[in-house]
Amino acid sequence: LSAEGFTKLCQHCFLLTKTFRLQDAQQLFWEVTLPGTEMDLNCFEAALSLMAWRTRRSSEQLRRAVILAGPQPGCGRDLCQGPGDISTKEVPSHIRTALCSVGGA
Repeated sequence: LSAEGFTKLCQHCFLLTKTFRLQDAQQLFWEVTLPGTEMDLNCFEAALSLMAWRTRRSSEQLRRAVILAGPQPGCGRDLCQGPGDISTKEVPSHIRTALCSVGGA
């Protein structure tokens, strides 16, 4: 998931608030990823944990927001197409679709 994709996901899933804005999401992306890399599932989980702490919400609330927002229409890509990619058993398909629909892998 790219930096742009992460910020779009935050918007799509209503994770942004008056105290956690788009710029905060962009900064958070760079805090959990290495320069020149995209966000993987582990980085995404770390980002949600940090976002939860900073916004005084639970990680579970943020995960549910991603799940409930669901995928954006028209996403035909899947994160689980090749060896070494995220396992379908680890991430429900609608979360994978939501991640790829906003600019993921």
